[in-house]
Amino acid sequence: MTGSHFDTVRNGGRYDGRLGILLPIAVVGALNAAGIRLPYHLDVVGFAEEEGLRFKTSFLASSVLAGHFDPALLARTDADGVTMREALAASGLPGNGELATLQAAAVDPATLLGFVEVHIEQGPVLLDKDLPLGVVTQIAGSSRFQVRIEGQASHAGTTPMGMRRDAAAGAAEMILLVESRCGAVPALVGTVGQLQVLDGSSNVIPAACTFSMDIRAGEDDIREAAIADIVAGIHQIAARRGLSVQVDRVQPVYTPRARAG
Repeated sequence: MTGSHFDTVRNGGRYDGRLGILLPIAVVGALNAAGIRLPYHLDVVGFAEEEGLRFKTSFLASSVLAGHFDPALLARTDADGVTMREALAASGLPGNGELATLQAAAVDPATLLGFVEVHIEQGPVLLDKDLPLGVVTQIAGSSRFQVRIEGQASHAGTTPMGMRRDAAAGAAEMILLVESRCGAVPALVGTVGQLQVLDGSSNVIPAACTFSMDIRAGEDDIREAAIADIVAGIHQIAARRGLSVQVDRVQPVYTPRARAG
């Protein structure tokens, strides 16, 4: 079996996901044109909503294929209030996306010789080294969080700096903490890709701020140690600045086995 995902990350690399679907289709076409028959089935699969941006949880279609789909996710809504169940029903998929249909789509891994995914490199390493191809030896586990900071709105011109409870300034210090902690370990990365000052105004000290946090590493213990340090540091920053803070994990941790090739 081979394939990849249809959806892509905005500005995350041209042909992200799609290459791993279109290339196998081209291979099958070439084999068929040449009259070559393989001694086993070759299935090409395309996954939807792998990146998890619409419903804030990743690996939806692949979890169906693996038989690990969480039925509770069907009630999750997108930004427009559409539930996942409604989106599946409107998609035209067989069975209208009912749970029984999703469960029936699971594949027993014992029936597969393997799963191969061709993918672009979304980072700059191969490009920087002028190498055309690489083989994946490890996949990083990812943990995602949403952080909300609350301070106190106050006039920008009349509030002394030492009396401020600035949510955005607190968020800035927390984001730098993510950068410094993750930058200290070669196998660790941390990203804040979303940052909002809620109801912000140019002449008002921000009362509330939210940001996303994505922590990744190839080893579970490295990632979890960083998360513990960062979350503790976030609460320390908030306490020192007189802010309240809430850190919510928005995606279950996903840790595939390291694989050599």
